[in-house]
Amino acid sequence: MTENILIGSDNNVLEKPLGLKESGMKISIDDFGIGCSSLSYLKRFPVATLKFDHKLYVTLSKSQMIRLLWIAITIVGHSLGLDVLVEGIETKEQLDLCKRMNCDIAQGYYFHKPMPSLAMGNYLNQ
Repeated sequence: MTENILIGSDNNVLEKPLGLKESGMKISIDDFGIGCSSLSYLKRFPVATLKFDHKLYVTLSKSQMIRLLWIAITIVGHSLGLDVLVEGIETKEQLDLCKRMNCDIAQGYYFHKPMPSLAMGNYLNQ
């Protein structure tokens, strides 16, 4: 789910994610930290993962405040039993930064480019 869905949502919006969680699915808040993030979303919605947007890399090198916020959100996420995922990893340096920031999961072109589902099935079977 994106932050935009969460902003101004009411209890009706909460019903579907609760049903998905009960069926065994895990829910992530996508692009956490880019929009109007609120930690209250973490208690209102059955979230399993906080997903940081790749745009953070640009600001991390320029802003100590952004780095501190990333650390704080990661600590809060881990304290709540959530995974912290960073998307858009394209270089080893970015991956190393994610490791230093104690992120749990990384995704991006550094690991593999997107592919159609049939090609993915073949790739996984190799």
